[in-house]
Amino acid sequence: PLVDWTLARLTWSFFKQSFLKQILTEGERYVMTFLNVLSFGDQGVYDIVNNLGSMVARFIFLPIEESFYIFFAKVLERGRDVKSQKQDNVTIAAEVLECLLKLVLVIGLIIAVFGGAYSHLALDIYGGFLLSSGAGK
Repeated sequence: PLVDWTLARLTWSFFKQSFLKQILTEGERYVMTFLNVLSFGDQGVYDIVNNLGSMVARFIFLPIEESFYIFFAKVLERGRDVKSQKQDNVTIAAEVLECLLKLVLVIGLIIAVFGGAYSHLALDIYGGFLLSSGAGK
């Protein structure tokens, strides 16, 4: 046949997923550009604040995620039911996961509580008065 329909469905599925990912990750830029919601200066301020905010996830949460992904891959066997795993390993994994969730929650709450109060100061240090004043011009 000219077209392998199994591969065509798989390709269509990948296309839909990549389109949805693009809309979810870059959707705010499309809205700002096409609907002219913000001026170019305000868009610049938004991009800087967005990039500074994502640095927290890159520098704090990403190493935690990578390290514990390796830990859980070593402790638990993928594709096996919890009941068929070693109970000692399941107990260790559950305790570590509980402590990890508490740690990430505390870090996130600290960022949420102090982030709003000190964001103006961080922008002032990073970009000067023009950036922190909101104009971005």
